[in-house]
Amino acid sequence: MNETYYEWLKKRPKYKTLKDWNPALIDKVLERHPRKQNNFLKGFISRVVTGKPGHGKSMLCYKYMAKLDYVINGYTKVDDEEESYRFALDNMIYRPYEFFSRIETQIDKGIPFLVWTLDDCSIHMGKQLWDADRKSYRRLQDLLPAIREYVTFLLINTITVKLLAKPFREFFDTKIDITLEEGFTRYPRRGKHYFKEFYPDDIRFRMYHPYDDRFSVLVPEPFYSWYDEKKNKALKEYHKMRKESDMIQDYNEHDNEDLNETF
Repeated sequence: MNETYYEWLKKRPKYKTLKDWNPALIDKVLERHPRKQNNFLKGFISRVVTGKPGHGKSMLCYKYMAKLDYVINGYTKVDDEEESYRFALDNMIYRPYEFFSRIETQIDKGIPFLVWTLDDCSIHMGKQLWDADRKSYRRLQDLLPAIREYVTFLLINTITVKLLAKPFREFFDTKIDITLEEGFTRYPRRGKHYFKEFYPDDIRFRMYHPYDDRFSVLVPEPFYSWYDEKKNKALKEYHKMRKESDMIQDYNEHDNEDLNETF
């Protein structure tokens, strides 16, 4: 039993636990996952989660993953939420090499994983990936067409789809746009699901909005702190990588200038 979680809940008696939060998307994912179906059919669902900074993109993904783990394991107690949030935390993915490593593991197992989230994807696997890491960019192009073989539900979050690396923009066009719940200013949010349906000419399309998922941007302690620590560690690693890459580029440019002066 996590005492910190129970103390947190006591101060927020109206907060919906995982047991009481029932977003529409969860059943749709479980219908497609082989472990729930008890067969080897492979379904796939993806969502690109968009919204302004601080609107709760990562928190919705975190909660979706925890809820899926909670349901698929048949949990019924508040105590079980700690295990589900640990599962969700473990499947928040940041760097490309992490993503490729997960894919390789599932190839060996021969069954898709339940869910992954590519968190802050516009930072770690955004448009700049082509310049910063072309090997990873090309690998994304190769692997994404077969993504349903590796995972049943893939979540990608970004401020806007335009910031993602092109391979993601080409393959994933179903999104959830997060807005503040009307009449509220703090925690309640609405995740609006939008689908792009192409006409037979593959050029024209229509957008439709079949349903919403309402949620609170709050994540209980200590589960939020776990997430925040992992996210900050990934950001520090990213900035270190970019700095080293820029230093190498500056060195090479300076070296070329010296050669030009020599000859």
